[in-house]
Amino acid sequence: PKSAMELRAELTKKGLAKEIIDAAIAELDEDDQLRAIGQIIERKSRQTAYRDKQKLLRYLAQKGYSYNLVKKAFESTDFYQE
Repeated sequence: PKSAMELRAELTKKGLAKEIIDAAIAELDEDDQLRAIGQIIERKSRQTAYRDKQKLLRYLAQKGYSYNLVKKAFESTDFYQE
């Protein structure tokens, strides 16, 4: 699962026009992004290195997911409930 930022970088690297990239990014659904973040949280939470919520939040931010989407995903995940 790729974030909007990763997708934009990949499409730019392939030489696509900015208008096409913008249209592709505009079609990204928030629910799809939340699902992708949830998959990453589920996968990474099994690793000892990512048991810390803040470390996983930094990882997701580094991957280009917005803080608001990450926060929503954490709220819907039982593992990181406080």
